[in-house]
Amino acid sequence: MISLHELYASGKSIREIARITGHARNTVRKYLRANGIPEPRYPKKRGSKLDPFKPFLDQSIAQGIFNCEVLLRLLKKKKEENYITIILLKKPL
Repeated sequence: MISLHELYASGKSIREIARITGHARNTVRKYLRANGIPEPRYPKKRGSKLDPFKPFLDQSIAQGIFNCEVLLRLLKKKKEENYITIILLKKPL
């Protein structure tokens, strides 16, 4: 298989290389600009909306409370805000 750099050095345009290899033009352009194989870019990990409640929920689950409605009631007693949709999505580990 002919490398992208060899095709480019032989005078082929990026569009022609993309057509020959079946890759997108931007992909061909990215590989030609890079000295080697470009490192993959991974998105940053974001925190969960559930993070503020995790210690309490983990403690409750460790005590054997798995019912979402009970957990919701306990959070309401603690006067926690924004708990309704979050607690309904929480599943036991």
